[in-house]
Amino acid sequence: MRLQKRPAPVWEVFWKQQAAFDFLRTRMEPLAIFSFEDTGPQGQAQRKFLVTSYEHFWAEYRYALRAAARACPPWCTSLPMPCAGHLAMRRRSDMGDDARHYYELIPQGHPCRLYFDLEFQRALNPDVDDTALMTRFLAVGRATARGS
Repeated sequence: MRLQKRPAPVWEVFWKQQAAFDFLRTRMEPLAIFSFEDTGPQGQAQRKFLVTSYEHFWAEYRYALRAAARACPPWCTSLPMPCAGHLAMRRRSDMGDDARHYYELIPQGHPCRLYFDLEFQRALNPDVDDTALMTRFLAVGRATARGS
C-alpha cells in the first residue's frame, strides 16, 4: 500500500486585506479568507485576515471553543486577567477571546453563500419546538428562493 503525502494545511494570518487576497491568488487549493478582530498589546482592536481552507478553519474553530469550554470556570469573565481556558484558546491558531466572530471575505466575481445565524434563548421560549421552527424556516426560505 502506498501512502500519499497530504500537503500541510494552510493557516496564514495577514495584517492587510490586500496581502491576504494577493496570497490567495498564488494558491491552487480551495481556500477562503476570514476576517477577525484581535486584541493588540495595548488592548486595542486590530483587524486581521486569515487564509485557510473551510475544513481546517472549522476544525481549529471547534478545537478552540471546546478547549475554552473545558478549561473556563463559569466566573472567568469577571477576572481582571484571562483565565487558563481563554489563554489556551488564544494560543491556538490566533483565535482570541472572541473566537466566534469571524467573517468570510468573498473575492469579487466569486459565488457567495447565504448563511443564517439562528439562535434563541430557551429560557425565554420554553414552548418553542426548535425542530418545527427550523423546518418552517427552511420551507419559507425555499419558497422565497423560488419566488413563490
